[in-house]
Amino acid sequence: MPKLVHYFDEPFADSSAIPTYYLSQLTRQHVTVALGGDGGDEVFAGYLTYQADKLAQLYNRLPGLLTRRLLPALAQLLPISDDKVSLDFKARRFVNYAPLEPGRRHYAWKAFFDDVLKRAVLSDDVLNSLEGALDTYPVFQRYYEAVPNHSPLNRFLYTDTKVYLANDILVKVDRMSMAHALEVRVPLLDHRVVEFMFRLPGNLKMPRLGLKHFLKRTMSDILPRKILTRPKGGFNVPIPIWLKQELKPLVMEYLSPTRIKACGVFNPETVSRLVADHMAGRADYSRNIWALLVFNLWHEMDNRR
Repeated sequence: MPKLVHYFDEPFADSSAIPTYYLSQLTRQHVTVALGGDGGDEVFAGYLTYQADKLAQLYNRLPGLLTRRLLPALAQLLPISDDKVSLDFKARRFVNYAPLEPGRRHYAWKAFFDDVLKRAVLSDDVLNSLEGALDTYPVFQRYYEAVPNHSPLNRFLYTDTKVYLANDILVKVDRMSMAHALEVRVPLLDHRVVEFMFRLPGNLKMPRLGLKHFLKRTMSDILPRKILTRPKGGFNVPIPIWLKQELKPLVMEYLSPTRIKACGVFNPETVSRLVADHMAGRADYSRNIWALLVFNLWHEMDNRR
Protein backbone atom coordinates (compact mmCIF):
# COMPACT_ATOMS: atom_id res chain seq x y z
CA MET A 1 0.00 0.00 0.00
CA PRO A 2 2.75 2.55 0.72
CA LYS A 3 4.10 1.76 -2.75
CA LEU A 4 0.71 2.45 -4.35
CA VAL A 5 0.34 5.72 -2.48
CA HIS A 6 3.85 6.72 -3.54
CA TYR A 7 3.14 6.14 -7.23
CA PHE A 8 -0.20 7.98 -7.19
CA ASP A 9 1.18 10.90 -5.18
CA GLU A 10 -2.38 11.75 -4.13
CA PRO A 11 -5.08 10.09 -1.95
CA PHE A 12 -6.40 7.80 -4.69
CA ALA A 13 -8.84 5.30 -3.16
CA ASP A 14 -9.82 2.97 -6.02
CA SER A 15 -8.72 -0.42 -4.70
CA SER A 16 -8.65 -1.90 -8.21
CA ALA A 17 -5.27 -0.18 -8.45
CA ILE A 18 -3.88 -3.28 -6.72
CA PRO A 19 -4.65 -5.81 -9.49
CA THR A 20 -3.80 -3.15 -12.10
CA TYR A 21 -0.36 -2.80 -10.52
CA TYR A 22 0.33 -6.54 -10.59
CA LEU A 23 -1.15 -7.05 -14.06
CA SER A 24 1.12 -4.27 -15.36
CA GLN A 25 4.08 -5.87 -13.64
CA LEU A 26 3.34 -9.22 -15.28
CA THR A 27 2.68 -7.68 -18.70
CA ARG A 28 5.94 -5.70 -18.63
CA GLN A 29 7.87 -8.98 -18.49
CA HIS A 30 6.79 -9.60 -22.08
CA VAL A 31 6.08 -6.25 -23.80
CA THR A 32 6.69 -2.53 -23.42
CA VAL A 33 3.38 -1.42 -24.98
CA ALA A 34 -0.04 -2.99 -24.31
CA LEU A 35 -3.64 -2.39 -25.33
CA GLY A 36 -6.24 -1.73 -22.65
CA GLY A 37 -10.03 -1.90 -22.74
CA ASP A 38 -10.57 1.30 -20.79
CA GLY A 39 -13.54 3.32 -21.99
CA GLY A 40 -15.50 0.25 -23.00
CA ASP A 41 -17.85 0.51 -20.03
CA GLU A 42 -18.48 4.24 -20.45
CA VAL A 43 -18.83 4.23 -24.24
CA PHE A 44 -20.66 0.91 -24.69
CA ALA A 45 -22.69 0.82 -21.41
CA GLY A 46 -20.95 -1.86 -19.38
CA TYR A 47 -21.46 -0.91 -15.72
CA LEU A 48 -23.98 -2.57 -13.41
CA THR A 49 -25.13 0.90 -12.37
CA TYR A 50 -26.74 1.30 -15.81
CA GLN A 51 -28.81 -1.81 -15.11
CA ALA A 52 -29.65 -0.40 -11.68
CA ASP A 53 -30.80 2.87 -13.25
CA LYS A 54 -33.24 0.97 -15.45
CA LEU A 55 -34.48 -1.13 -12.55
CA ALA A 56 -34.96 2.01 -10.45
CA GLN A 57 -37.52 3.28 -12.95
CA LEU A 58 -39.60 0.14 -12.31
CA TYR A 59 -38.89 0.21 -8.58
CA ASN A 60 -40.25 3.74 -8.25
CA ARG A 61 -43.58 2.68 -9.71
CA LEU A 62 -44.21 0.52 -6.65
CA PRO A 63 -46.26 1.87 -3.73
CA GLY A 64 -44.33 4.22 -1.47
CA LEU A 65 -44.91 1.97 1.54
CA LEU A 66 -42.78 -0.69 -0.19
CA THR A 67 -40.03 1.51 -1.59
CA ARG A 68 -39.62 3.86 1.37
CA ARG A 69 -40.14 1.51 4.31
CA LEU A 70 -40.66 -2.22 3.79
CA LEU A 71 -37.98 -3.05 1.18
CA PRO A 72 -35.26 -0.87 2.78
CA ALA A 73 -36.03 -2.54 6.12
CA LEU A 74 -35.73 -5.99 4.52
CA ALA A 75 -32.43 -5.04 2.89
CA GLN A 76 -31.05 -4.06 6.30
CA LEU A 77 -31.84 -7.56 7.56
CA LEU A 78 -29.58 -9.24 5.00
CA PRO A 79 -26.47 -10.71 6.67
CA ILE A 80 -23.23 -8.82 6.12
CA SER A 81 -21.01 -10.58 3.60
CA ASP A 82 -17.26 -10.29 2.97
CA ASP A 83 -17.65 -10.94 -0.76
CA LYS A 84 -16.10 -8.44 -3.17
CA VAL A 85 -19.36 -6.84 -4.29
CA SER A 86 -21.89 -8.74 -2.24
CA LEU A 87 -25.63 -9.08 -2.75
CA ASP A 88 -26.35 -7.39 0.58
CA PHE A 89 -24.11 -4.43 -0.35
CA LYS A 90 -25.82 -3.98 -3.72
CA ALA A 91 -29.31 -4.41 -2.24
CA ARG A 92 -28.78 -1.79 0.47
CA ARG A 93 -27.31 0.75 -1.90
CA PHE A 94 -30.07 0.17 -4.42
CA VAL A 95 -33.00 0.68 -2.05
CA ASN A 96 -31.30 3.62 -0.30
CA TYR A 97 -30.76 5.64 -3.46
CA ALA A 98 -33.31 4.37 -6.02
CA PRO A 99 -35.95 6.98 -4.95
CA LEU A 100 -33.60 9.91 -5.71
CA GLU A 101 -33.84 11.87 -8.95
CA PRO A 102 -31.84 10.13 -11.75
CA GLY A 103 -28.65 12.20 -11.76
CA ARG A 104 -28.19 12.24 -8.00
CA ARG A 105 -29.14 8.55 -7.79
CA HIS A 106 -26.49 7.53 -10.32
CA TYR A 107 -23.87 9.58 -8.51
CA ALA A 108 -24.82 8.18 -5.10
CA TRP A 109 -24.27 4.60 -6.26
CA LYS A 110 -20.66 5.46 -7.03
CA ALA A 111 -19.87 7.52 -3.94
CA PHE A 112 -18.19 6.07 -0.84
CA PHE A 113 -19.48 8.60 1.71
CA ASP A 114 -22.95 10.11 1.86
CA ASP A 115 -23.40 13.52 3.47
CA VAL A 116 -24.47 12.07 6.83
CA LEU A 117 -21.32 9.97 7.08
CA LYS A 118 -19.15 12.83 5.82
CA ARG A 119 -20.47 15.06 8.57
CA ALA A 120 -19.74 12.37 11.15
CA VAL A 121 -16.27 11.44 9.92
CA LEU A 122 -14.80 14.91 9.31
CA SER A 123 -13.24 16.85 12.17
CA ASP A 124 -14.89 19.98 13.55
CA ASP A 125 -12.10 22.14 12.10
CA VAL A 126 -12.67 20.77 8.60
CA LEU A 127 -16.45 21.10 8.89
CA ASN A 128 -16.10 24.71 10.03
CA SER A 129 -13.79 25.53 7.13
CA LEU A 130 -16.27 23.98 4.66
CA GLU A 131 -19.12 26.06 6.13
CA GLY A 132 -21.54 23.19 5.58
CA ALA A 133 -20.61 22.62 1.91
CA LEU A 134 -20.45 18.82 2.00
CA ASP A 135 -22.34 18.02 -1.18
CA THR A 136 -19.97 16.86 -3.94
CA TYR A 137 -22.75 16.03 -6.41
CA PRO A 138 -22.28 19.37 -8.29
CA VAL A 139 -18.99 18.00 -9.70
CA PHE A 140 -21.03 15.28 -11.44
CA GLN A 141 -24.13 17.43 -11.98
CA ARG A 142 -22.24 19.95 -14.09
CA TYR A 143 -21.81 17.40 -16.88
CA TYR A 144 -25.13 15.62 -16.40
CA GLU A 145 -27.04 18.85 -16.92
CA ALA A 146 -24.88 19.87 -19.89
CA VAL A 147 -26.66 17.29 -22.10
CA PRO A 148 -30.35 17.59 -21.15
CA ASN A 149 -31.64 16.53 -24.57
CA HIS A 150 -29.95 13.15 -24.59
CA SER A 151 -31.57 9.90 -23.43
CA PRO A 152 -31.11 9.04 -19.72
CA LEU A 153 -28.52 6.35 -20.52
CA ASN A 154 -26.49 8.63 -22.80
CA ARG A 155 -26.47 11.33 -20.12
CA PHE A 156 -25.01 8.83 -17.63
CA LEU A 157 -22.46 7.61 -20.19
CA TYR A 158 -21.39 11.15 -21.00
CA THR A 159 -21.05 12.14 -17.36
CA ASP A 160 -19.15 8.98 -16.42
CA THR A 161 -16.82 9.60 -19.37
CA LYS A 162 -16.10 13.15 -18.23
CA VAL A 163 -15.80 12.43 -14.49
CA TYR A 164 -15.23 8.77 -13.57
CA LEU A 165 -13.25 7.68 -16.64
CA ALA A 166 -11.08 10.80 -16.80
CA ASN A 167 -10.34 11.15 -13.08
CA ASP A 168 -10.32 7.55 -11.88
CA ILE A 169 -9.98 4.82 -14.50
CA LEU A 170 -7.44 6.47 -16.81
CA VAL A 171 -5.44 7.86 -13.88
CA LYS A 172 -5.30 4.43 -12.26
CA VAL A 173 -4.08 2.64 -15.39
CA ASP A 174 -1.60 5.37 -16.29
CA ARG A 175 0.06 5.47 -12.85
CA MET A 176 0.11 1.72 -12.28
CA SER A 177 1.40 0.87 -15.75
CA MET A 178 4.06 3.58 -15.73
CA ALA A 179 5.20 2.32 -12.33
CA HIS A 180 6.58 -0.59 -14.39
CA ALA A 181 7.57 1.47 -17.47
CA LEU A 182 4.67 -0.06 -19.40
CA GLU A 183 2.73 2.04 -21.91
CA VAL A 184 -0.98 1.23 -22.15
CA ARG A 185 -2.96 2.52 -25.13
CA VAL A 186 -6.75 2.70 -25.26
CA PRO A 187 -8.18 1.94 -28.72
CA LEU A 188 -11.80 2.04 -27.51
CA LEU A 189 -11.28 5.75 -26.81
CA ASP A 190 -10.29 6.56 -30.36
CA HIS A 191 -12.25 9.76 -30.99
CA ARG A 192 -13.98 8.24 -34.02
CA VAL A 193 -15.33 5.35 -31.93
CA VAL A 194 -16.48 7.66 -29.14
CA GLU A 195 -18.13 10.17 -31.47
CA PHE A 196 -19.93 7.44 -33.40
CA MET A 197 -21.24 5.78 -30.24
CA PHE A 198 -22.55 9.02 -28.77
CA ARG A 199 -24.59 9.60 -31.91
CA LEU A 200 -26.54 6.42 -31.21
CA PRO A 201 -29.67 6.36 -29.02
CA GLY A 202 -29.42 4.66 -25.65
CA ASN A 203 -31.90 1.89 -26.50
CA LEU A 204 -29.50 0.50 -29.11
CA LYS A 205 -26.68 0.32 -26.60
CA MET A 206 -28.70 -1.33 -23.86
CA PRO A 207 -31.92 -3.02 -24.93
CA ARG A 208 -33.61 -4.37 -21.82
CA LEU A 209 -30.79 -4.97 -19.28
CA GLY A 210 -28.00 -6.25 -21.51
CA LEU A 211 -24.58 -4.67 -20.92
CA LYS A 212 -22.26 -3.78 -23.84
CA HIS A 213 -24.92 -5.05 -26.25
CA PHE A 214 -23.66 -3.07 -29.25
CA LEU A 215 -20.03 -4.10 -28.75
CA LYS A 216 -20.94 -7.77 -28.38
CA ARG A 217 -23.08 -7.69 -31.53
CA THR A 218 -20.27 -5.97 -33.43
CA MET A 219 -17.70 -8.56 -32.34
CA SER A 220 -19.95 -11.63 -32.60
CA ASP A 221 -18.16 -12.97 -35.71
CA ILE A 222 -14.70 -12.37 -34.25
CA LEU A 223 -14.71 -13.36 -30.58
CA PRO A 224 -15.41 -16.86 -29.22
CA ARG A 225 -18.89 -17.33 -27.77
CA LYS A 226 -17.49 -18.11 -24.30
CA ILE A 227 -15.98 -14.59 -24.26
CA LEU A 228 -19.16 -12.91 -25.50
CA THR A 229 -21.35 -14.66 -22.94
CA ARG A 230 -19.01 -14.54 -19.97
CA PRO A 231 -20.48 -12.65 -16.97
CA LYS A 232 -18.96 -9.28 -16.13
CA GLY A 233 -16.11 -9.76 -13.68
CA GLY A 234 -14.84 -6.29 -12.92
CA PHE A 235 -11.47 -5.58 -11.29
CA ASN A 236 -12.74 -5.58 -7.73
CA VAL A 237 -10.64 -7.06 -4.96
CA PRO A 238 -11.87 -8.59 -1.66
CA ILE A 239 -11.22 -5.49 0.43
CA PRO A 240 -13.88 -6.40 3.07
CA ILE A 241 -12.03 -9.55 4.16
CA TRP A 242 -8.52 -8.18 3.57
CA LEU A 243 -9.18 -5.38 6.06
CA LYS A 244 -10.11 -8.00 8.65
CA GLN A 245 -7.11 -10.20 7.95
CA GLU A 246 -3.98 -9.31 5.94
CA LEU A 247 -4.46 -5.54 6.13
CA LYS A 248 -5.72 -5.40 9.71
CA PRO A 249 -2.33 -4.45 11.24
CA LEU A 250 -2.06 -1.54 8.81
CA VAL A 251 -5.62 -0.43 9.62
CA MET A 252 -5.06 -0.55 13.36
CA GLU A 253 -1.81 1.40 13.00
CA TYR A 254 -2.79 4.16 10.59
CA LEU A 255 -6.41 4.54 11.73
CA SER A 256 -5.67 4.49 15.45
CA PRO A 257 -7.19 7.39 17.43
CA THR A 258 -3.71 8.83 17.99
CA ARG A 259 -2.83 8.87 14.28
CA ILE A 260 -6.26 10.18 13.28
CA LYS A 261 -6.08 12.98 15.83
CA ALA A 262 -2.58 13.92 14.66
CA CYS A 263 -3.81 14.09 11.07
CA GLY A 264 -6.52 16.58 12.10
CA VAL A 265 -8.84 15.89 9.16
CA PHE A 266 -11.11 13.21 10.64
CA ASN A 267 -13.05 12.54 13.82
CA PRO A 268 -11.20 9.82 15.81
CA GLU A 269 -14.39 8.53 17.49
CA THR A 270 -16.23 8.07 14.20
CA VAL A 271 -13.27 6.38 12.52
CA SER A 272 -12.90 3.99 15.47
CA ARG A 273 -16.60 3.15 15.26
CA LEU A 274 -16.41 2.39 11.54
CA VAL A 275 -13.39 0.16 12.07
CA ALA A 276 -14.94 -1.65 15.06
CA ASP A 277 -18.27 -2.24 13.28
CA HIS A 278 -16.54 -3.57 10.18
CA MET A 279 -14.17 -5.86 12.09
CA ALA A 280 -17.10 -7.27 14.12
CA GLY A 281 -19.19 -7.89 10.98
CA ARG A 282 -21.94 -5.49 12.07
CA ALA A 283 -21.60 -3.47 8.85
CA ASP A 284 -19.57 -3.31 5.65
CA TYR A 285 -17.52 -0.12 5.84
CA SER A 286 -14.72 -1.54 3.72
CA ARG A 287 -14.79 1.17 1.05
CA ASN A 288 -14.88 3.92 3.66
CA ILE A 289 -12.05 2.39 5.69
CA TRP A 290 -9.98 1.84 2.56
CA ALA A 291 -10.39 5.50 1.59
CA LEU A 292 -9.45 6.68 5.09
CA LEU A 293 -6.44 4.35 5.15
CA VAL A 294 -5.17 5.59 1.79
CA PHE A 295 -5.65 9.21 2.84
CA ASN A 296 -3.75 8.78 6.11
CA LEU A 297 -0.90 6.93 4.41
CA TRP A 298 -0.63 9.70 1.81
CA HIS A 299 -0.90 12.44 4.44
CA GLU A 300 1.91 11.03 6.55
CA MET A 301 4.14 10.38 3.52
CA ASP A 302 3.52 13.90 2.26
CA ASN A 303 4.36 15.45 5.62
CA ARG A 304 7.68 13.55 5.76
CA ARG A 305 8.91 15.17 2.52
